[in-house]
Amino acid sequence: MTIREWAEDYCFQRGMFPDQAKAVVEKAMEHKANEAMKSRWNDSIDGYPKPLLVALTLSINDAAVAYIEEKCPKAWFKPMFDGSA
Repeated sequence: MTIREWAEDYCFQRGMFPDQAKAVVEKAMEHKANEAMKSRWNDSIDGYPKPLLVALTLSINDAAVAYIEEKCPKAWFKPMFDGSA
């Protein structure tokens, strides 16, 4: 599994449809905070420590909340990303 696939699955497991998860990950990939990850999204996740994934969830959550507020503000899964769950 690649880091990108893991990130998409992270979103899917929290209630998003696959197309929504892909859009959120695209948004997270473009975020300035993930500049160092630019060439690593297609790397195998096995070579990376858990703390990196924890750090990635922060920007994925931010991207998810921005996506939800723009595209589906009443989504039942918003609390899964904004910390209110």
